[in-house]
Amino acid sequence: MSTSLSRRRVLRGMISGVPLAIALPRLNAMLDGNGVAYASGKPLPRRFGVWAFANGVHLDRWVPKETGTAWELPDELTPLAAIRPHVSVVSGMDLPFGGRPHASGNTVLMTSANLKGVNDNTYTARRPSIDQLVADEIGRDTPLRSIEIGVDDGAPPEKGTAFHWWSHNGPNSPNPCSYDCREVFARLFRGGVVGDVDAVAAAEREQRSILDAVLVDARALQGGLGLEDRRRVDQHMDGIRAIERRIVRRKQIVCTAPEISDDLLIGPTNGIDYEPRGTRVNQVMAELLAMALSCDLTRVFTYQLAKPGSRIGVNRLGFRRYHDITHGEPGDQPMCTSAVKFFLEELVVLVKALERVPEGGGTLLDNCAMLAAPDCTNPKAHGHKDFPMIVVGHGGGKIRTGVHHRGKGENACAVLLSLARTTGAKVPTFGEGTGQISAGLPAIEV
Repeated sequence: MSTSLSRRRVLRGMISGVPLAIALPRLNAMLDGNGVAYASGKPLPRRFGVWAFANGVHLDRWVPKETGTAWELPDELTPLAAIRPHVSVVSGMDLPFGGRPHASGNTVLMTSANLKGVNDNTYTARRPSIDQLVADEIGRDTPLRSIEIGVDDGAPPEKGTAFHWWSHNGPNSPNPCSYDCREVFARLFRGGVVGDVDAVAAAEREQRSILDAVLVDARALQGGLGLEDRRRVDQHMDGIRAIERRIVRRKQIVCTAPEISDDLLIGPTNGIDYEPRGTRVNQVMAELLAMALSCDLTRVFTYQLAKPGSRIGVNRLGFRRYHDITHGEPGDQPMCTSAVKFFLEELVVLVKALERVPEGGGTLLDNCAMLAAPDCTNPKAHGHKDFPMIVVGHGGGKIRTGVHHRGKGENACAVLLSLARTTGAKVPTFGEGTGQISAGLPAIEV
């Protein structure tokens, strides 16, 4: 019989006199008898996120022909077969404002407001993006109010922040993504450090694992836990050590791992083939995000696989700069379809990472509400009508999955409002001007 455990329990230790505290995942000992809330009665946290790719889709190969629950995966959505029970497709809804391709797509979707600025060097968000509205409500008690992760940094030449970032605090105040796995790792564990000194750096100097510092406390904790929780703590620490040995370079390390190039830990930039760097970075970033959400280090995230208008390159698919291909010939652009499918395979990597984490009576994915979308509609035209959107996760039981909803030109931003409200965040209205809305999309709500 395990003892009751506070949801704020951490593993504590010292490195060179620097106090360290590593957050724990959700354990049964923290929950009520039904496994659906903390022992104190407080519900399990719900998470909100956006996953972004670039340069659009072909609607005739993306939109399912059937609506409701009996729909078949069209060509560009076939990579979602492995996660279909956890997704819904929304089509037929428009962005409330058009304007500059790429910059308008992602920024209008995230703000339900028009762009601010007069040219490509000044276009920015007019107001805070919805992820930051949610973070204002549910991010106050977590070490990180939100986290922004990037994989491929194939940046467009335009300088306005709307061309580069999905998340904004307001005009000319973006929340840039981190493309370095080591930086994200250190940031997550700095969030758990007691005090101001960087214990991750101290461990690096001593060529030690950060886990060495908390082993005594971990063993003491496990002595009072049930078998399942003991296994969960072991898995959590194994996961940290596995990520750590991949991204922290040392001459000596307890768990010996092959030396890897620094380059393979940072997302590729313009003209650099996405593989193998991007694939490796995406896998590690997905695991880091899953750990951050599981340990309640943050509840809000933006995950940019590629920037708006990205110049991402995937040599095996036949192109060095994807954006150039989208404007090329032939008109049906078969390489673009290959790219869309490749991007969605990378989405599946993240979804599987969330699904692998047990939480309460289900998984971390059950308590996530995430929107996956590009920055525009058609690759060649870069439009904003019939905006392609995929809803991922169950939002704590508040989101319908496995459905295809076809709208009639309504404001596409309503989807994000529905997802935001699953977290308990009070967002009575969203957007401004003709884009302001107060209702989400009932078709995807439970």
